Amino acid sequence: RKMPVILSVTPGSLQQLDAITQKVVCSYHFKNIEALALVSDFPGGFVVLHGGFGRMHMFVLEERDTLLRKVRENAAVHIGFMMRIRQEAVSSSYFRENRLGKFSADEHVMSVSEFPVLKTSRRHPEPVQRILALSETCLVERDPATYSIVTLRPLADVFALIRGTRDPQQFGIEYVQGEMRVYTSTDRDALLASLLDGVRASGNRDVVVKMRVTQ
Repeated sequence: RKMPVILSVTPGSLQQLDAITQKVVCSYHFKNIEALALVSDFPGGFVVLHGGFGRMHMFVLEERDTLLRKVRENAAVHIGFMMRIRQEAVSSSYFRENRLGKFSADEHVMSVSEFPVLKTSRRHPEPVQRILALSETCLVERDPATYSIVTLRPLADVFALIRGTRDPQQFGIEYVQGEMRVYTSTDRDALLASLLDGVRASGNRDVVVKMRVTQ
């Protein structure tokens, strides 16, 4: 799905801003970018490989080369990180088939259990409906209208489950990278129990349930 955004290069990240409000909706920190790659059949297209498992995000803009040069300069100057641009470009069809990186195969997105939730996000002014699906290896968010995958995170990256005390329906998921996602569910405790079992079954035995966000 195509949507207009604003890209901004900061000293430590590539930021994605809402085209209307100009608020930051996503930050790709240079230290977490695995590589950049050009798109062979899309003039001005490039992808950001991010997240530690080859997850790809595609952007198209007229001044692509200028932006990529600025990204590499800032990464080198401000954090001493040599940003890599892949020698081989990717095609748009390759992107569609592999945008979830090493978790693109059906075995990683096939649901073991699913829960309807509302997600609170900087991308949306109001909470949005999502299906939070648990596979054997990943936590998958799906759009309930189309059942298409919105985003995916490996269960190995889950650091903690936050069972808030103020709202009996709200919970959060903290990841080892320091990010957190917030949801509400009318069946919160059953969801958290299933999620905890699934994360531990995947081999991540370090996950904990907490009442407060990690400081």
